[in-house]
Amino acid sequence: MKNISINATVYVKISETGYQILKDRYSFLLTQKIPELKEGAAQKMYEEHINPKKDENGYCHFQLWHLIYLFGGSEILKSYHSPFEGGINIEEEDIKDADEVEKQIEADKKKEEAKTKKKTRTSTKKD
Repeated sequence: MKNISINATVYVKISETGYQILKDRYSFLLTQKIPELKEGAAQKMYEEHINPKKDENGYCHFQLWHLIYLFGGSEILKSYHSPFEGGINIEEEDIKDADEVEKQIEADKKKEEAKTKKKTRTSTKKD
């Protein structure tokens, strides 16, 4: 099994459906969630977010969590049109072996437990 971090950078080519989803998402956010922005600032923010920068191959990049936030709503699941042209690409170095990730998580937990025990012993000695 393989593992990727929710913070990994992913690359997608956004389809017309995807651009419409971005327009709808940010239109809602700017009118409902951030109404206190000055009109010019809101418009600039809107334009930047509905037209994400593309690399030389036409791919936009996002952290995986942000891509899920933007395009992961149930309205997309009801659509027959994908928000992307093709799939979601990820750098090979961001793909980890799941067993190795589990081992690292366990090692990190043990380190934290040891730190907590040491702090507890130190504060007990001071009392």
